[in-house]
Amino acid sequence: QLKGLGLIVSATSYGQIPPSAAVWIGAVSITIYVMISGIHGSAWISVVKDIMILGIVLYLGIYLPIHYYGGFTEMFKQIDAAKPGFLTLPETGQSVSWFSSTVLLTALGFYMWPHTFAASYSAEHPRVFRKNAIIMPLYQLVLLFVIFTGFAAILQVPGLKGADTDLALLKLSVKTFDPWFVGLIGSAGILTALVPGSMILMASSTLFAKNVYKAILPGTTDEKVSRLAA
Repeated sequence: QLKGLGLIVSATSYGQIPPSAAVWIGAVSITIYVMISGIHGSAWISVVKDIMILGIVLYLGIYLPIHYYGGFTEMFKQIDAAKPGFLTLPETGQSVSWFSSTVLLTALGFYMWPHTFAASYSAEHPRVFRKNAIIMPLYQLVLLFVIFTGFAAILQVPGLKGADTDLALLKLSVKTFDPWFVGLIGSAGILTALVPGSMILMASSTLFAKNVYKAILPGTTDEKVSRLAA
């Protein structure tokens, strides 16, 4: 989360803030934020974050292919003409089996993180889980528009290799939009890193207090463990 936050801040500040400095600023900000707001703050910020991300991702995923290529079909035609075979999975390496297993492990791994449990325990009523079971799969469809944005960047931001491919969306946004809109995209990205980052920090502090501190000092009361975790 901190690495992503550093990349976002550096790119949307047009390089004025280096990624390393942004990471330290983000770490301090998340720590102070969690100490003040707790899990309730993360929940409300998550609502704001989701609204911003939904709007921005849908806009970028539709606007950029139309703006640069005239439409989705034409975008894929131009990519295929410029990079033959790029749109197909190879027989070896990053093949169909690699892609399928990666998607499966990512989906399963998502529910194995400790900070996911913390969010689940904070649910007000069992109905929340039933609603999420319906809404969350639909929410994932938004990723399609993120993929469209990535495809739009292939020919418009050439030369991205290795770790630099993580900057495709941000570099294309800087190239396309005015600074104020780039800042809006950056703020949505920062919130996207802030919410899970805060949940990870809270889960880590709870695990440390209960499994490390109390194991070393078994006489510690639950009240003191709770204060330490908080």
